[in-house]
Amino acid sequence: MRLMADQGSRGSGGFTLIELMIVVAIIGLMTQMILPAFSNTLPEEQLKSTANKLAIQLNYLRSEARLQGASYSLELDPEKQRYRVHMPPEIRLAEDGNAPLLEGDPETSALNWHDLPLGVHFAGVSLGRKDQGPKKSREIRFDPRGRTPPKVLYLEYQDPNLQGEPIRYSIVIPPLTGDIQVEKGTVELPTASDYDF
Repeated sequence: MRLMADQGSRGSGGFTLIELMIVVAIIGLMTQMILPAFSNTLPEEQLKSTANKLAIQLNYLRSEARLQGASYSLELDPEKQRYRVHMPPEIRLAEDGNAPLLEGDPETSALNWHDLPLGVHFAGVSLGRKDQGPKKSREIRFDPRGRTPPKVLYLEYQDPNLQGEPIRYSIVIPPLTGDIQVEKGTVELPTASDYDF
């Protein structure tokens, strides 16, 4: 009988405050160890995703320029870290019914601006010359045959809390044909050789 009385007076079998505090402390220590490793991969994945999205957009514009027989372009605004598509006004009219023309360019109609994600910025455009600085607004234009001068567009992510080098991705835009490629790091424009012709 005494055993039953002792078990009944003990309570409902829950956790003590000390046990709960130990579990919370262990979870806090694990979070401190795991979170820095996880947070370092997020900016790089965001940068890679943005670079891939721009490469897909550029491939689409090149393809549409060939199919429609008209100029398409992607305008970059490095100052405000945004970009937008320019398409022929007749194509824009067919898509949404209104085509506000861009001032000074009667051949194209501009769509809405798209901002780059927070922390991601344009680091420059290489045209094969010493021309990598993010200056004023730039445009990557595809002619009616889908051609453009060769370019490399650079995107970077610099974590203000880290002292290291910024993470950089290069979007390589070949001049005539071929897919637009995304590569990690700084890629220089390939030079043509006699074997390319």
